[in-house]
Amino acid sequence: MHDSRFTWWRLVLGAFVPSAVLVAAALTGTLTSATSAAGLRPLSAVLDTTADSSSLAQAIAMQLDQFGLHVSVREWQSTDLLTQEQSGSRQMYMSDWGSAYFDPYDLAAPKLITGGRGNRSFFSNKTFDALMTQAATSNNTQLRRADYFKAQQILYSQVPWVFGYYLDNVQVASSRLKGWQPYEDGMEPMARVTPNGSSTVTVALPTNAILTLDPTASYSDRSTEEVIQNVFDSLVTLSPGRTILPQLATRWAVSQGGLTYTFTLRRNVTFQNGQPFTSQDVVFTADRLLGLGAFQGHPSTRAALIDPPGDALTVGAEGPYTVVFHFQKPFPLFLYGLVHMEIVPHVYYQKVGAAQFALHPIGTGPFSYQSGSYSGPIVLARNSRYWGGAPKIAKLVFLPEPDPESTMAGLLSGSIDVGTDLPFDQLSQFENNPQFQVKEIPGTRAYFIELNNKLPPFNNRNVRLAFNYAIDWNTILAAIYGNHAHRMATAFLPSGFGFDPHIHPYPYDPAKAVELLHAAGYEAHVP
Repeated sequence: MHDSRFTWWRLVLGAFVPSAVLVAAALTGTLTSATSAAGLRPLSAVLDTTADSSSLAQAIAMQLDQFGLHVSVREWQSTDLLTQEQSGSRQMYMSDWGSAYFDPYDLAAPKLITGGRGNRSFFSNKTFDALMTQAATSNNTQLRRADYFKAQQILYSQVPWVFGYYLDNVQVASSRLKGWQPYEDGMEPMARVTPNGSSTVTVALPTNAILTLDPTASYSDRSTEEVIQNVFDSLVTLSPGRTILPQLATRWAVSQGGLTYTFTLRRNVTFQNGQPFTSQDVVFTADRLLGLGAFQGHPSTRAALIDPPGDALTVGAEGPYTVVFHFQKPFPLFLYGLVHMEIVPHVYYQKVGAAQFALHPIGTGPFSYQSGSYSGPIVLARNSRYWGGAPKIAKLVFLPEPDPESTMAGLLSGSIDVGTDLPFDQLSQFENNPQFQVKEIPGTRAYFIELNNKLPPFNNRNVRLAFNYAIDWNTILAAIYGNHAHRMATAFLPSGFGFDPHIHPYPYDPAKAVELLHAAGYEAHVP
């Protein structure tokens, strides 16, 4: 999560704590529950988090403390916390998950289907599983939407999480960049940008390092993807309006049953080392993703983007400019996943090996790798032979910069041309400045509190539901993000297909929360 961008702790305290007495009591731990009925027991839980979400977790714990609930916060290193979550030993944890499809297939499904790769709440509902599977494998748009509507009703009823929010994706760029447009998923195709003045453009990435420069490796990181998509091309790409457009494929045909996709490839395309692009490069890339060995002897986690679990996708070439993908079951989201399958040159890749390729990548994209390391700066040079026309930017620099204050200083000084993940409460200095352009689009990452549905107290639905009523998200989010955060009713994003607008987020209702906690046998009182 991104809360380390803000110095807002005092704002959160003042926003929802009604008096100085209550603040003091909460901070000293002396706030006690009211006299409860016989047989009710105290509720204690640990809210786990990483450093970047620690302040938000503390604010939530303090608010729950007003009910007489004893929630403490424990901070972990991200890898350690992930291990703990996967083991099933923790109770509740701050979490987030991004979507690449604008569809619940890669947000709600991996997080909530039984045994899903991201399911760390251990939620399990056979009806939900069946609905999500049907929706992911049906070519009937109306039936898919109906299945997703039913799935949302199950989530709303069973409340496996404390449902949270999503953030607007707000980015700032110098006004000298003409044609610049951020995308909903955070990608930025810089080949369409025309700079006034210097032909060198620097983009700040909100990270301390990218993960790889090999698109067939196992990674899930938007900063990494942003760099990769400027060096490599895919068969298809996505417009800002989410329309699938040709890229290395000029056209495609889908069989009547939706099982076979036949792509006609663009001719006279060369990789940045002069090697011609052919169907063998596509097959090799797909095999890298789908086969063993892409990542320490295992398939790339990115395989699921083009091949759903339980299927057995096969990919073959029919001549140098035709590629056929064949599924066992329909997968209507395939083209959206294919956007993220960037093509690598099979001859060069096999010659140098995976390790060297990741250090010296070669693609067909508008910019070629020139120098740099994962921690940056990463310098890309204009590919003058690019099939789509040479970019106007001569040198594109990606600068990993986890400190938003440094990014803002760089924007103001002119050393940085594009910045993201900036403090919302400091955007006004750019919005009111003609030297900058500020653009805002809906984000595609959900933020929530994951609850372990197998461990007490959250194996009790009443407790899970009570926690949804007990957190005053609107007040907290307004204090932190202003009007840039938006509540979620379930795990489905409004920007995604199949979202049901008739299901509304749980409101802050202290009396209802206390009623549910009492029904579950726990002490609580209305603040």
